Amino acid sequence: QDLVSYFQLFKGFRSQQRRSEYSTHAVVASLTQDASNVVAAHEDEDQDLTAEEQAQLEQENLELMHELDSKLEQLRNAEREMSVITGMCELTSHKIQEQAQEIDTLYDTVVHAVEDIDLG
Repeated sequence: QDLVSYFQLFKGFRSQQRRSEYSTHAVVASLTQDASNVVAAHEDEDQDLTAEEQAQLEQENLELMHELDSKLEQLRNAEREMSVITGMCELTSHKIQEQAQEIDTLYDTVVHAVEDIDLG
């Protein structure tokens, strides 16, 4: 019973991880699209700006790009960590399965030993 609940928990964890991977890719795609839209919308306006305003906008753009790069790196790190955790869960699951099989074998051996003792 505990083994079944463990596997159900593991299955839920795996599906959550897949959703997390999907949402990470969706966030990156969305941010990229938003940045492209902003650049396209402001290309015409850049021609009307003074040199000082253009420099300020370029500085703000650099800061935003650094922030987005940082957030993207954090997302990638989280993905890597989830991948490691998934690997550890799979290994644990495999080891629990091996232990369950070993326990079944031990149980069968004990039952046969008790029967042999009873028979004399």
